[in-house]
Amino acid sequence: MKNPSRDTTDDRRRLAQLRALLAQPTDREKRPCPGCVVPCPCYGSRTCSCSCSSACPYAPRQMSSDPDNHPIEPHILPLVYALYCLRGCTPCWSSEGRIDGAGRLVRGPAVRFFTDSDVYPDVISAYLRTLAAGGMLSSPWDVSVVHREWPGRATFVLQPEPCSSEVPDLELLWEDVAIIAEPMALGVRVTAREFMCDIVHGRATGRPAALAAC
Repeated sequence: MKNPSRDTTDDRRRLAQLRALLAQPTDREKRPCPGCVVPCPCYGSRTCSCSCSSACPYAPRQMSSDPDNHPIEPHILPLVYALYCLRGCTPCWSSEGRIDGAGRLVRGPAVRFFTDSDVYPDVISAYLRTLAAGGMLSSPWDVSVVHREWPGRATFVLQPEPCSSEVPDLELLWEDVAIIAEPMALGVRVTAREFMCDIVHGRATGRPAALAAC
């Protein structure tokens, strides 16, 4: 049986998107929070990113579109910040999760984001699978599409996968948020390089190889 024919145009497009992902500045190189001009503590610069982190006291308001009424909630803040650090996917809604009066989980923590790139959801999902496979998460997490607004752009949600056997504990899911978020910038970049090598060497669906060096 022959392997599926290779769409080199699609491969080149995905490679270009992966290179663009890897070319994005880190939060040590450029402020991730949109429009932030808070003077830095080192010498008062409004562009220096020396103190940028999810622990910044201005971050909950700076990353919210309605800071007075809806600053980013503390238990989901690290994940919102981590997504902003990736640059190519923009958070548009978040929730740290809810329990009812009896302590039952009503809604797990989640972040919605939109992107023009095909590769961000795939790379983030693969990164999440790596964490789950290493036994680092209390529950599997994934990225799924919420809706498509127009060709080339879709809204996605990053959240725990539905669990049929038992209801996840919200505090454990908050621990997952921290575990996912802290190394996310590095983990996603490592995963993106693996994706590039798979395309270049034809490992994706066993296609013929090598468009460029990975």
